Amino acid sequence: MFKETLEADVKILGKYSKYIISLDPLVGDIPSAKKLHSGGVIYRSEEKKLEIPLGMMSSEVSLTVADVYNFNLEKICTDIYEFAQGFLRDMTKTMFATLSQVTDFTGNIIDGKGKGVSHEMLLEMLEKIHIDFDEEGNPQFPSLVIHPNMAKSFEKLKSDEELYKSRYDKIINRKREAYYAEKGCRGLSRID
Repeated sequence: MFKETLEADVKILGKYSKYIISLDPLVGDIPSAKKLHSGGVIYRSEEKKLEIPLGMMSSEVSLTVADVYNFNLEKICTDIYEFAQGFLRDMTKTMFATLSQVTDFTGNIIDGKGKGVSHEMLLEMLEKIHIDFDEEGNPQFPSLVIHPNMAKSFEKLKSDEELYKSRYDKIINRKREAYYAEKGCRGLSRID
């Protein structure tokens, strides 16, 4: 009876799930694309190689014929929401596992040695990360994902941030110059 609508139902489920995932503060802004390939990702440096196999992410949803036939919208919406949340949990777990492997491989890690957050640690982090710049030369910082307890530690650093501003500005200026040199975005003056 409902076989002819199955394809449309799957498309609707996909559409609403994608929308729910787009609302997530962590992965919602990450662009996605469908790519057909047979394996994971390989990272190489001159002396070593890291292979990360293609991960599996899944979630299940069961919509009953009775709920659809009786238009039990609350139950259907709840099921779709739980489906999307299950997929988000797998996606987040896979993303952090991959990030951990890649940062360990590249050496792009900072060890606070149990001392907590400090300006020195933030400056070291700033040195290691890639920063893009907009047309006006303003830094476009990547997202920072931290535990709520650590966020409180960051707030405490605001009281003496002026002491470190010149070092911060030097790092940003050096990265801005490198960014524009790499992009070949030097602007030429024009006389009209």
